[in-house]
Amino acid sequence: MGRWCVQKNVVYIPKSVKERRMRENAGVWDWEIEQGDMERLDGLTGGENLKKMYKSYGIGVLRDTTFEGRTELVRDITMG
Repeated sequence: MGRWCVQKNVVYIPKSVKERRMRENAGVWDWEIEQGDMERLDGLTGGENLKKMYKSYGIGVLRDTTFEGRTELVRDITMG
């Protein structure tokens, strides 16, 4: 799902304390998910879940910055 985030232009910050997992998490940059597979992954979630994720994403992106509260700086994430 890390690569899916990268292709959707969503900030991808994985968390792990294990070196093996850190290396796996970093391996999202030199390949792409094919369009058909992206569409199938997009279809795994619906509007309500996406709205919840978007709200959480916006809070996380802007928290503790000089831009706190400026939600217009976070673009809408769409599944299409």
